[in-house]
Amino acid sequence: MDKKLTLKLNSTKIEVAKNFAAKSKTSVSKLVEFFFSYLDKPEEKVEISPLVKEISGSINIPRDINEVSEYREYLEKKYEE
Repeated sequence: MDKKLTLKLNSTKIEVAKNFAAKSKTSVSKLVEFFFSYLDKPEEKVEISPLVKEISGSINIPRDINEVSEYREYLEKKYEE
C-alpha cells in the first residue's frame, strides 16, 4: 500500500534530485523509496579480496588529510597559467 509523504528540502537539492531521477528514468519518489529500503537492512559485511589485503598499507596517508583542499590544490596546479 502506498502512502503520501511530504518533505521539506532545499530547493537546489530538489532540482538535483529531479534531474538525477530524469536521467535515471525514474521518479524522485522511487529514489526516496530505494534509499529508505536500505535503512532497515542490517549492514552487510564485505569480503576483502586477497589482492586488496596485500596492497593495503602500502602507502602512508595522514589521518588528518583534507581531501577537498588537496584536490583543489591539485587542480589549481594542473590548470595554472
